[in-house]
Amino acid sequence: MAQSGFQPILDNAPPGLINAASPYLYGMARTELEKVVLMGVWFDALRQLSPYWQVTGD
Repeated sequence: MAQSGFQPILDNAPPGLINAASPYLYGMARTELEKVVLMGVWFDALRQLSPYWQVTGD
């Protein structure tokens, strides 16, 4: 699903049904040396879903 289709689902959900949500992007890429996993999320929302996660760095 495209990211543009995610927000309408959240907006149209009955009140109180969804406490937090974060779409994710997952893919594989290849560098000159190896394959790597790419992943993206909405970190602001992910903090609500998994408060024990800690992300540090720039």
